[in-house]
Amino acid sequence: MVGKSIASLVICLLFCQLLTAQTFTFMGIEVDSVCTVVYDGKYNTLSPPEQPPKPAQKLEKKEYKKAKKDYKSQVDSLLGPVKRSREMKAFSVDVINDKGKFNPTILWSSKQCLEIDQLTELEAILSCEKKNPEHLSLSAKCFEPKHSVLLYRNGKVVSHYDVCFECWQVRFERKEFINCIDFIYLREFFQDAGYPIFDKDGEFEKYKVEHQ
Repeated sequence: MVGKSIASLVICLLFCQLLTAQTFTFMGIEVDSVCTVVYDGKYNTLSPPEQPPKPAQKLEKKEYKKAKKDYKSQVDSLLGPVKRSREMKAFSVDVINDKGKFNPTILWSSKQCLEIDQLTELEAILSCEKKNPEHLSLSAKCFEPKHSVLLYRNGKVVSHYDVCFECWQVRFERKEFINCIDFIYLREFFQDAGYPIFDKDGEFEKYKVEHQ
């Protein structure tokens, strides 16, 4: 009887916490937290090795199996943590793919959930309200993001923005690029939060080793 009462109390407390969880609107989306992370959003530009030709005779099967095994090893070494080309295509440069799976290169130790003043600042930048007309607006087509903004509700990511400081572009939910953002302000925001911008050779690799 006592056990059931304690269990009921715990369930009630959890339910009350859920009801009283504070939500707010960020970029027009209802969320309960907004966090930033670092990941390696780089296209796989290396060409995969040629597949071995299929055997013409039974005597060649043994050699073919060995060649096939070597081929798979070469593909794995090219793709690193993403083991197959199908998965690489699914993730591309995005922090989350269209099936809701996280990119395996995310450095979760880099995750920071933002305070109110940071949220206000970031929303003003992403919505293009905070802009300086004297700041140059340049962009390129590389789009290899290293930073992402994750919008959470009830423990799940409901939206995200991927940021590339190499080409000065931000993409919203794998759908569209936001071309009006002041990247000087956005760069300062991430630097103030303690993130490198990775604009120096070897900087990202060093950061990755430190945060894996």
